[in-house]
Amino acid sequence: MIGRRDDRANEMTGPASARDLAPAVIRRTIELAETPAPTGAEQSRADLVLRWWAEDGWAPYTDTAGNVWARVADGPGPGLLVCAHLDTVFPADLPHVVAAKPGRLCGPSVGDNSIGVAALSAVAKLLRPVAGLGPDAGPGPDAGAGLGPDASAGPGPVWLVATVGEEGTGNLAGIRHALAHPPAPVSAVIAVEGNYLGRVVTTGVGSVRWRVRYAGPGGHAWERAEAPSAVHAAAGGAARLAALVGRAPAGARCTVNVGLIGGGPGCLVRCRPARRRQQSAAAPGEAGQGDRVRGPAGDLRQGRGARPPPRGERRPREPDRPGRGRRIAAGGPSRRVQCGQHRRQRRT
Repeated sequence: MIGRRDDRANEMTGPASARDLAPAVIRRTIELAETPAPTGAEQSRADLVLRWWAEDGWAPYTDTAGNVWARVADGPGPGLLVCAHLDTVFPADLPHVVAAKPGRLCGPSVGDNSIGVAALSAVAKLLRPVAGLGPDAGPGPDAGAGLGPDASAGPGPVWLVATVGEEGTGNLAGIRHALAHPPAPVSAVIAVEGNYLGRVVTTGVGSVRWRVRYAGPGGHAWERAEAPSAVHAAAGGAARLAALVGRAPAGARCTVNVGLIGGGPGCLVRCRPARRRQQSAAAPGEAGQGDRVRGPAGDLRQGRGARPPPRGERRPREPDRPGRGRRIAAGGPSRRVQCGQHRRQRRT
């Protein structure tokens, strides 16, 4: 039955077809999807993968970044990495429950990317007959760390890699580390993504990610109404970036997104520090580190390393944690924007 663990022999061991391996992949998908793993907190999922791959006959290990590796084929040539990312976009406090429906699994991270990670070991089993690697072949003469007794000899080594830090602010940290410190030269990488089942994509999409900081003079929103606000400037910059979407040259596809925005000590204070994080598929725009943005009542500095407050003034707190009313929630104004609207109505 889908989602129920039992004591039968491991279905990932021995020669098998995709149909034979599917039930185990589904069960692993459910177990993985019900294990929270926001970016930077993937250890519980990594432990699951280590156990699974050891049961499958590989010799898994982790690197210093937290990626899980297993060498499943050997050979003298350059290697192939078959990867899927462990982390998800869902917070740990969100209920992680998977519902099994006819022909479908529904729940946080099922498609992105629990099923991709759950299928990696099955991919290794299926690669053998395709590559002419017999299921009984032993490791080649160049066997190294992570090569299990169930591995096969072939033209080059093949590693399974469950990577960390793929999503958002992780900025592809796991795969960057894997390619910067491979066990041997690598000739190709295959990324397995559950949301792309049935498709093969050979186009590389480049992305540029920025954390942009704004700083202004601050002051009371009523007493210093003419003073520029860093939040206003950040919001205006985000709006100008959003206007670029859909303006790519003919035949090109690119986009830009502002995913996080925040700052400010209170709803009645002209914000001194503000920040936003954005991703662009093209080159960075005109706003670079240290650029100045002209506001309606003065200059605002934009970029990392904004000016500190004058001596004797307390630096406003800049929390990065969600749930404190400083981030603008999707679908409506933040609590602090609502607070400002309410204050304005009372004054009038």
